[in-house]
Amino acid sequence: MSGRLATNESGVWECVSARVDPDAQVEQRFFGLRTNGVWRAMRGRAPVATVFQLLLLNLALQVADGLVTYTGLRVGLREANPLLCKSFALWGVGPTLVLYKSLACVLLLVLYCLPARPLVARAFRILAVLSCVCTLIPWVALFVALCAGWL
Repeated sequence: MSGRLATNESGVWECVSARVDPDAQVEQRFFGLRTNGVWRAMRGRAPVATVFQLLLLNLALQVADGLVTYTGLRVGLREANPLLCKSFALWGVGPTLVLYKSLACVLLLVLYCLPARPLVARAFRILAVLSCVCTLIPWVALFVALCAGWL
């Protein structure tokens, strides 16, 4: 009797049959990438591990955005978001950033709890790209301009 190793939906290796043949075909997946180069998430199945990694990435981006925003404001740069500017005037920079970034992290956790894994994975990918393009890249460009003496 020959067996085969495969990963379940959680990405955990498991034995399909009682006996494992050392020459059995092994289906390998690495971060959702199969050996034939097709993303599982694009075929409608996003493993729990991939969605969790995307959640961690988005949480890290929120923390990084908060730190970069705080640092930029401390060195004299201005925030472009009018809602944040008004909130800074009411509550101060630190409490406002903690409040807004905490709210963003809670919303990411709510999104993570939704049952539609392929849609959640796609939403996390889109949010990560938007977070980089709309928040981190402009702040880095401002820091570079400041260091170069252009501001």
